[in-house]
Amino acid sequence: MFLLIIVSVFSNSSNDSHQVLETEDSDGDGISNVDDECPDTPEGENVDPHGCSDSQKDSDGDGVSDADDECPDTPSGKDVYEDGCSASQTPGFSFLFSLTALIAIAVLSSRFNIIGK
Repeated sequence: MFLLIIVSVFSNSSNDSHQVLETEDSDGDGISNVDDECPDTPEGENVDPHGCSDSQKDSDGDGVSDADDECPDTPSGKDVYEDGCSASQTPGFSFLFSLTALIAIAVLSSRFNIIGK
């Protein structure tokens, strides 16, 4: 009988501690530790149903967190700049040169009234 009481007491206490562990939320993001895929979420950041904030995710796998990634759809394996964009995703020199040339033509034509004559 004494042995049965001891077993009963210990089995109830282990169930209680297991239940506490299932509801514990160490980082305070609203997702219990057992369901939280991103522990240590920075305080105040919104999380998805898995407990991950944008600063903890990297959806395109380019090494730049979603919170800082200006090009969230970088193709796999591409080298990226610190903004998360690859060279193919940013305007190149030829684009900037063309834009500058168009602006210069517009300014000069308005000064000399070349357009419309």
